[in-house]
Amino acid sequence: MEGTAAYQSQIYRGAIQSVGGSQMKAVLSLGMTKWEGIRHIILPQALRKVISAFYFHFTSAFFLGTVR
Repeated sequence: MEGTAAYQSQIYRGAIQSVGGSQMKAVLSLGMTKWEGIRHIILPQALRKVISAFYFHFTSAFFLGTVR
């Protein structure tokens, strides 16, 4: 299937952008570095939002692949 990598990257991009900017402000106020905040605060919240979209994409790609 063409575009699956592009579609998945948009899912991840949207999930990361959906985590509020105030989260990064909170991370910096706690004394963490930007990368520590992304790793420990931003990404876990974003991945929680990605699971349903990724699951839907995986199952639809699987079923479309078996039908052809």
